[in-house]
Amino acid sequence: MLIWTRLLRSAFLVGLLLAMPVPIAAPASADVEVPPGCWTERRLDVWGNIEVLVVCPPGLGDGGDTGGDSGGGSETRECTHLGRVIDCETSAGVWNGVCYVKVADPQPPAGHPAWRGHEPGDGVVLQCTAPDAPALDCAADGGCPGGVSLQWVATAPDAGPSPVALAREALAQMQLRMGDIGSTPPAGGEPAVVGLPIWLWVANPAPNTTGPITASAGRDGVTVTVTATLDRIEYTMEGADGRLNAQTVCSGGAAPGTPYEPSFGGAPSPTCGFTQADNQKTGSFVITGTAYWVAEWSGGGQQGTIPVTVSNSVAMEVGEVQVVQVNPG
Repeated sequence: MLIWTRLLRSAFLVGLLLAMPVPIAAPASADVEVPPGCWTERRLDVWGNIEVLVVCPPGLGDGGDTGGDSGGGSETRECTHLGRVIDCETSAGVWNGVCYVKVADPQPPAGHPAWRGHEPGDGVVLQCTAPDAPALDCAADGGCPGGVSLQWVATAPDAGPSPVALAREALAQMQLRMGDIGSTPPAGGEPAVVGLPIWLWVANPAPNTTGPITASAGRDGVTVTVTATLDRIEYTMEGADGRLNAQTVCSGGAAPGTPYEPSFGGAPSPTCGFTQADNQKTGSFVITGTAYWVAEWSGGGQQGTIPVTVSNSVAMEVGEVQVVQVNPG
């Protein structure tokens, strides 16, 4: 019975440690590199161990911006804390991966410990609020219990980057494209034969044409990593009059298509192309491939997706096979 009681008491103490509010303000550690304008916070991990985190204020000016014309779909942003989804912005500020940060309003009076020897006007004092902490007035002399702390920084956080902005910077580095369109027959060559399947593929496979591709962008202690994956390619075949003659969607692993080889004969593509039924008219056509990318990003305590859509086109002629009968006599 005594052993069981001690086990229950130990379990209770571990639960109590895990339930303690975070973060708790801590001075910078000598063995932790802290970028300018950032600070360190100590908190308990899921095992009850104390870990030191480098905290940087997010860009409050555009922290909630997920706009922009991505050419299809919509951007998403998600913030998490200890495995659960939380709001990216609340009245307590903007989530930076450790706490909600905003400029303390009003600022603490001169001589308050939060200024760390600086005078009001020399830098700014930020309020750092744990996700589950109650809304408290941290500018009061009574301190900041309940997981709310004050921290002096040299510049206001709206001068720094937001994770979304960094994600777009990393995305721009990738230069995502709709690859060159390979087809049967090759564009600019002999006309395609009416009634035969048309194979379609990405003729210049590369990380930025077929994926996946990863890039990162960082500034002021915040780093965001983006991985873009080719979700699908939608092909259309339009006649000279602008009318749609055929369309197909090649998704996932089939999106890059399969390059044609003469040994394949008149068989249809196993991955991507127009069928025999799609190719029943002669004339001049334009084949357009539209690549739909999904870019997933994470960093600065946030994560989200940005869709990217890019297109490319080639001209194609479709004709009939001329049969010449030779009279042996």
